[in-house]
Amino acid sequence: VEQHYYSRQLTDCAHGLQGLIKRRRLKDVELKHLDKTTTVLLMHPLLQLRQACCHPHVVRSGQWVLNRKDGVSMDAVLDQLIKKARNECTDANRSRLASLNGMAGLHAIRNDWVAAVTSYQEVLSLAKERTDLFQADSMQLIHAVHNLRLMLPKAIELGSGQAVYDGDLEKQERELRE
Repeated sequence: VEQHYYSRQLTDCAHGLQGLIKRRRLKDVELKHLDKTTTVLLMHPLLQLRQACCHPHVVRSGQWVLNRKDGVSMDAVLDQLIKKARNECTDANRSRLASLNGMAGLHAIRNDWVAAVTSYQEVLSLAKERTDLFQADSMQLIHAVHNLRLMLPKAIELGSGQAVYDGDLEKQERELRE
C-alpha cells in the first residue's frame, strides 16, 4: 500500500511539474535564469511530494485531506486510494461512453446507420460492464437507447446482420427517463 501511495504521489508531482513547464514554456530555460515567483511555482509540486513523504498524516492530495495528530493508518490511506481510483475510472468510463456516442452521431450524420447502431450498441454493452464498481450516466444511456431505437430500423432495412438488438428499446428508454 505504501509503495503504491508514494508512487502515486511521485506521478502526480511529475505531471504537475510537466504541466507547469509546458504552460510557462520553460523547457529550455535554466533554473538560475528564472525569477523567484516562477521558481516557487516550479518547486511547489516538489514541496507537496516532500510533505507527502515526510508527513503522510497531513496530506492534501487532490480530493482528500488526511489530518490527524495520531497519524494515518495504511487502511485509511488505502481506502482513499481506492476511492480516488474509483472516481478516475468513473470519469474515464464517462469519457469513453461520450466518445462512442459522439462517434455514433457522426456516423448518423453520414447516414452510415449500421456503424451508428454498432456504436450505440457498444455504449449499452460497456454500460453493463463492471456495474459493481461504477455506473454510466443515465443521460448518456438515454441518448444511446433513444437514437438506437430510431436508427435500428434503418440499419435493418439495409440488410445488416449486425444491426440486431434483442431488447425492448422503448421500454428501456422509459425506465431510464424515470
